[in-house]
Amino acid sequence: MEVCQTSYVLKVNEVFNVVNQSITNKTTLKYYTSIIKDKNISSRIINTINKQGDRQNLSTNVRAQMTEWHMQYEPGFSDLNNIILNMLKMITRTHFNMDINYICSDMWGMKYVSNNMAITHDHFPATWSISYYLKPPKNCPGLTFTEYKKEVNVEDGLLIIFPGNIKHHVESKKFKGARYVVSANYNPNNSIAKR
Repeated sequence: MEVCQTSYVLKVNEVFNVVNQSITNKTTLKYYTSIIKDKNISSRIINTINKQGDRQNLSTNVRAQMTEWHMQYEPGFSDLNNIILNMLKMITRTHFNMDINYICSDMWGMKYVSNNMAITHDHFPATWSISYYLKPPKNCPGLTFTEYKKEVNVEDGLLIIFPGNIKHHVESKKFKGARYVVSANYNPNNSIAKR
């Protein structure tokens, strides 16, 4: 049996842009990225997404195949959830000087094919939201932070962590293959303590 080690590195991206024409000061879009490489997690998540099919009947902001809402307990998804929980704790400790434990309120998987899209939306009242990409095909759309006009190009294993109130969407675009992605929302699970 081959053991696959999960590796990830956290880095911070900052994009400066005007959010609204009526605002004269520039605002900052701050999000976090990491690459998580684990073939076992990847294959289990992709298999589960394929097995689930479209459970939402295109009735959400996502106009693509989508699983049930609470996948954080399913194979592969639960491993990814544990990694993200540790990252969020590290982010709040390092960047906000707080010790906070988080809980995943919901996690779901999606399979986009050519011309599928997601309309502009946010995940408020979630504190943090994530998008995790598994083997995205060449020329597939990225994640666009709508008000900032910033598209993040996706790659295999890319995890994006961003504030839950940030509006985002996925453009409709022609491409070959399937674009697999996991999204989730996180909120504090206990009292907030300053370090």
